[in-house]
Amino acid sequence: MSRGTMDTSQDAYDRLDTTRLENLVFTIIKSYGFQGCISDQVRRDLSGQVKSYSSVTARFAALKRNRRIFDTEWRAPGESNRGQAILVAYGHLGTFLDRQKDPATQFPHSYPRLTPRKGTAETGLTCSICDSPVDLGGEGGIAGNFGISPVAFCVWCYTSIVDMVSQSCYRCQEDTEH
Repeated sequence: MSRGTMDTSQDAYDRLDTTRLENLVFTIIKSYGFQGCISDQVRRDLSGQVKSYSSVTARFAALKRNRRIFDTEWRAPGESNRGQAILVAYGHLGTFLDRQKDPATQFPHSYPRLTPRKGTAETGLTCSICDSPVDLGGEGGIAGNFGISPVAFCVWCYTSIVDMVSQSCYRCQEDTEH
């Protein structure tokens, strides 16, 4: 990476007001009430204000850590048809959970194909990158430690990491040429 690129990245980071962005994301999630919302809905509601996908989705982890939002352990299909976490503001969590007990109100109408999150009940593992369940016995993935920090990666993130490393590893490239 050239020095100019590092300066540009640092400048962009310095201009990013994470507290303001976190509050914007929280306000949008809270506005969906007890039904909660998925990442695609938050990003759609922020369109025009925030352009970067990762700037928005990075706020979810901070909001969960600060107990402002909750991952309901349910997934709904996003625009890509891949399951996304249904996130609920803590103030609406009780109503969400009460509605899940009654079959008549169990699933919010805006999420017609809700499925409980697989993998976490058995292992308790979620991907350290995308927060998807890590199913070590079925779909794949990996769990271990980076130094003393425990990590787990779903099959998608793990294969992306391996691909990225192999692309930047000169020794790996030499091995494929012989």
